[in-house]
Amino acid sequence: MSRNIRITFAFDVLSPYSFLAHQTLSRYEKVWGVKIEYLPVSISDLFRISKNKPPAQTCANKRNYLMNDLAHAGDFHDCAFKLPSNFPTNTSLSLTALNLIKHRQPQAFDASLKNIWEAYFIRDQDISKASVLQGLLQEVRVDTADEILKDSSLEIHKAEIMKNTEMVSQKGAFGLPFFITSINGKEKGCFFGSDRITLMAYELGLPYSGPVPGRKIQSSNSKGSVIFAFDILSPYSYFAYKILRRQNWGIDIDYLPVSLVKIMKTSGNTGPTFGSENKKKYTYADLKYLPKLYDIPFKMPSKFPFDTSLLQTLLAIIKERSPSDFLPALDLLWEATFFQPEISNPEVIKKVFVPLTSNGKLKALSEWIDEASNQKSVEKYIVESTMKLVKEGAFGLPYFKVQKDSGSTPRYFFGSDRLENIAHYLQVPYESGIVSRSHDNSSKL
Repeated sequence: MSRNIRITFAFDVLSPYSFLAHQTLSRYEKVWGVKIEYLPVSISDLFRISKNKPPAQTCANKRNYLMNDLAHAGDFHDCAFKLPSNFPTNTSLSLTALNLIKHRQPQAFDASLKNIWEAYFIRDQDISKASVLQGLLQEVRVDTADEILKDSSLEIHKAEIMKNTEMVSQKGAFGLPFFITSINGKEKGCFFGSDRITLMAYELGLPYSGPVPGRKIQSSNSKGSVIFAFDILSPYSYFAYKILRRQNWGIDIDYLPVSLVKIMKTSGNTGPTFGSENKKKYTYADLKYLPKLYDIPFKMPSKFPFDTSLLQTLLAIIKERSPSDFLPALDLLWEATFFQPEISNPEVIKKVFVPLTSNGKLKALSEWIDEASNQKSVEKYIVESTMKLVKEGAFGLPYFKVQKDSGSTPRYFFGSDRLENIAHYLQVPYESGIVSRSHDNSSKL
């Protein structure tokens, strides 16, 4: 049975992650046999309508992280990307012009979008100026560039961009890029971010192997190291942990228990389930998709969020005093966190660790639980590590401190979706563990 797959890509030419998503999807359109439909929207109006804050305005640590993340994005996506000197800028004229080209001269739309985006993010041209836009459109043979730019200043045509923006907000958008998908007219889901193309392809049954098709690292003698900061409370830390354990990188990985609540409060960040209702709904939907994508059992705890200071401190004590039991203990505790009620209860914790204690391990568990309940222990084992991490730039979890070798400058990564970026940075193979999914036996992941 043939499948009519439709992907609507909502973008603003101001959005760097939309540009990076375009770089990726332009490489897959022919592979997938799917024509991407591009929908110009206003990211500033989208933030306002959805009551979301631009990520760079939430807290200093997040802003600094994003600038660093974007500084390395070109390498990961294999393109000459760089932030423009006039970032951010007004893209109203560009968006309206592109929308008019889409309707009046559709055969020139793809080339126009590509040229405007590359002018901004590669050649550092000021696309807010009509004279610059006119030259860019003429370069790709837009026959009526003068007329299009003249009409782009009219309110009736600007209103079309607002109409698009309101539509994607109603679909659940709170940032860009945003993808609306369907198969044979039936909606398959909406996806946010250039890092969710993996998930979108999976849901559509399309092959996907990263931002550069076919790029693989066969072997490496990396001497790198990774510090993986986590909190049992964080679902995305759980997914990152499970995926990280699948890797065969041959490098040192240090698992660091910290406090997510303390990180959020100290950095001034807010969680994804606070503020924007669209963002909250998307986060919970995302957490339903990921278990299927990575074949990782998961369900949200009935009581969430909850205080993990006892659990995190206990893990830090086990790591210090019985290091060989740390990962087995972490495995048991994390599985229990998402399937066992009242996990912070000392008696429940003891039951969780029965597979270890019944084999003569963790003999001092009861004493360690009592010790972990003491606020001085929490301060010693968790708060100090957490505050140090915030000083190094953390604003959420999971958070990774990565070095190529012992003498190199650390680079930091945030989120379970950055493990492939870490592997690329260290030049080690990445195994996602994504389960193959094919709707018609003609394409596999």
